[in-house]
Parts: sequence; C-alpha cells; structure tokens
Amino acid sequence: MTKAVESDTQIQIITRKVRLKGIRELMFDRYAGDNNTKLPWAIEFELDIMPNKEIKEQEIYNLFVEGGLAIGLGTFRGVYGKFLVEKWE
Repeated sequence: MTKAVESDTQIQIITRKVRLKGIRELMFDRYAGDNNTKLPWAIEFELDIMPNKEIKEQEIYNLFVEGGLAIGLGTFRGVYGKFLVEKWE
C-alpha cells in the first residue's frame, strides 16, 4: 500500500507551443486513380516538459528537429511524414 506525502516543493513545468510542418504534401485520392490531389499538412500542440535529470529541453527539441528530418511521423513517414519544427515557444 502506498501513502501520499505532502510537500511544499513546487515543480516548474515547462510548456511549449509546438508546430510541426510537413516537408512534403500528402497524397489524397478523391477517387480511384486520382494521384494529383496533394494536401499540405501541419500539427500544432502544447508540450509539457517535467524537469528531470535524464533529458533537458534542448535535447527534446533536438530530437524533434533531427527526428522530423530523418524519420518523420505516421504511415509512409519516410516519404510523406517528414517535417520541420516551425514553432517552439
């Protein structure tokens, strides 16, 4: 059984507004054989970073930057899921 312990220690959570913008437009088939419809994509979200000894904010930012160029997101990420970090505030 665990017991809750009260503490006066405050944790400074860092919140960043992040916007990732796709490098390549997504292909969208409106109908069979349609290979001409391409959609730009982006995603915007808030990222809460808890202070810890293992990883710093700059390292997380670097992972987004390098991962966006090298790996990407989603299905067919090697082709359509690669992105740039457009905003980190």
